[in-house]
Amino acid sequence: MTTQTEVTQERLRPRIVETEDTGRLDLRLPVAPEPGLTPVPPRGGPSPFAVAASGLGILVVGVAGIDLAQFIDGAFAHGTGVGLLAAAAVAAGGGGAGYWLIAELRG
Repeated sequence: MTTQTEVTQERLRPRIVETEDTGRLDLRLPVAPEPGLTPVPPRGGPSPFAVAASGLGILVVGVAGIDLAQFIDGAFAHGTGVGLLAAAAVAAGGGGAGYWLIAELRG
């Protein structure tokens, strides 16, 4: 009868494979790069300027969205027809802006 720990111990043992080819082990250290070559710097995260620009863009879109929601609410205060017309105008403007943005990003 075997238990799970015995199976795990069997997998952890080193495996020795006997072959006809017996060669020398290459235990040399890796070669250091030439001093004239500059190493490629590791790629970091986004630049602080990109983060700030993204934050400002999100702020502008959020303020515009709140302003448009208040515009539609004020239009509904004047009447249902005016509110529906304002909502349709905002939806058409948002759809057009989204279409333009996607067309610009696709090139």
